[in-house]
Amino acid sequence: MTISKIGAGLLSLAALTIGACSTAGQSLSAADIQAAIDAPERSAEHIERDANRLPAEMIAFSGVSVGDTVVDIAPASGYYTALLSRIVGPEGNIVGIGPQRIFDVFPNAPEGFQKYIARDPRENVTYSTANLDAVDLPDNVDQIWMILYYHDTYWTGEDRAEMNRRFYEALRPGGVYFIIEHNGQAVPDQDITQTLHRLETAPAIAEIEAAGFKLAATSDLLRNPEDPLTLSVFDPEWRGKTDRVVWKFVKPE
Repeated sequence: MTISKIGAGLLSLAALTIGACSTAGQSLSAADIQAAIDAPERSAEHIERDANRLPAEMIAFSGVSVGDTVVDIAPASGYYTALLSRIVGPEGNIVGIGPQRIFDVFPNAPEGFQKYIARDPRENVTYSTANLDAVDLPDNVDQIWMILYYHDTYWTGEDRAEMNRRFYEALRPGGVYFIIEHNGQAVPDQDITQTLHRLETAPAIAEIEAAGFKLAATSDLLRNPEDPLTLSVFDPEWRGKTDRVVWKFVKPE
């Protein structure tokens, strides 16, 4: 299944509403998602990102439900943690995992999440740091999210085969591995994962599927064909406007 842009507009959220499919047996409506987005505790920084991140559409597309346990890998400033913790409700849990290897390179990187959680504490959120190829995760997790970070696992030196194996083992049958990434293309004699912070997508899909996952659906809602793919995602002209892929991998039942 692929969800794409329709003309100049975006596929309506109503068309993406999730059916009843949660560990708590509760459905998630468009109004539930919008209530999380409208929460007054959300920071101005997070709200400013909504226009180019399309959180309502992404949450709906992921299939996350009330009562779910979601592992949020590399949550950075807590953008999706703040939303998902409200979506899953008090019966659900958000397990934030800070990537220790990136923190070894950038010691100040954890401050973003620390500031977020101090401003908007949630009882259903836990947070710890780990090397992703050695992380211990709960059993029977409903979803694992990795947003704009998979590319970093290349240049930081994670054993991605082991990382993906651990994610696969942690998910329940039918569980979702949800990834959003900056699209990239190979450049001779250049590691684009570190220089441009982009990902060559075909090899990444292959290695994730090698762990046992099935690519069940993709979304084109964050694609941008005007992105030249040759500049860093931090380039002022393209920051927040890159061509991004959205993948919904599933652990087969």
